[in-house]
Amino acid sequence: MLGQLLNKGPALRPYAAELRQVLADVARPPQPSPRRPPAPEGGNTLVRVLRAFGARLRTSRRWQSGAGGAAVALAAALTLFFVLTADQAPEGWSTRNEDKRVRATLAVPDDCERSAGEQAVTFTDPGDVLSLEANRSSKDVKGNVLAEANSWKSFYERGASDSVYIEMLEVKSRVTEAKQQGREAAEVLTTYQPTNETGTAEGPRKFRHELVYVSGDGVRRRLQVEMPAKGEARRDGERVYEEAKKFFKIHDLWPGAARPGAPPAIRCQQSLVAASNHWRIP
Repeated sequence: MLGQLLNKGPALRPYAAELRQVLADVARPPQPSPRRPPAPEGGNTLVRVLRAFGARLRTSRRWQSGAGGAAVALAAALTLFFVLTADQAPEGWSTRNEDKRVRATLAVPDDCERSAGEQAVTFTDPGDVLSLEANRSSKDVKGNVLAEANSWKSFYERGASDSVYIEMLEVKSRVTEAKQQGREAAEVLTTYQPTNETGTAEGPRKFRHELVYVSGDGVRRRLQVEMPAKGEARRDGERVYEEAKKFFKIHDLWPGAARPGAPPAIRCQQSLVAASNHWRIP
């Protein structure tokens, strides 16, 4: 089943009913049954992982008392679903593990060109119309995500430069609340007039849509898409942003979560263990 779930061809993947049946078998309370000889090792890795996890649930005091069992089963199911579908970027896109630069995984259009910085990666379309960037930093980070997002808003409104020549003119920027992997985040939406190296207005107006997240250890992540402010290119840019945001996964955001790059079966097992630890199963 694991191999089928990871198959790139939708027609070759199992139906949702099949996965629900496996999860239902895991969630079913224990039933008295005759002792059976132990089954030989091997078989479907996913099924063995699920059954081991289910056995842990069914022998827990919280499960036996009836409290919290449904919530734990739901958490396990959602975790499994995320692990098995995390790499399934939309058609024409690829999932990129950028752990070394930004400790995150993101999806980008196949035809974009990649450029790497010390703690950033940028992807630009062949026509140099749209650009997608992810970066991380622990320098001068504010205490919460809204304060951090509003500091970027203020920076843009001052011209987005600490030098004599400003980089943004006629700035209109706003901050909205958002979520990143279930945690509090923020978005900054900025329309501006770009400038040349002397600070003079040059070219059409642009729009920057970005996601800002600040982790508990004071590390900031930003995911941003730069695009023309009007026309079809703006609509294309917004679609790129929404897809990129959907598949943007910060590594280790949930302590104990499986690290990317591990084989799928191992990631599945690690994430199910993380789910049980998260719900504090006795």
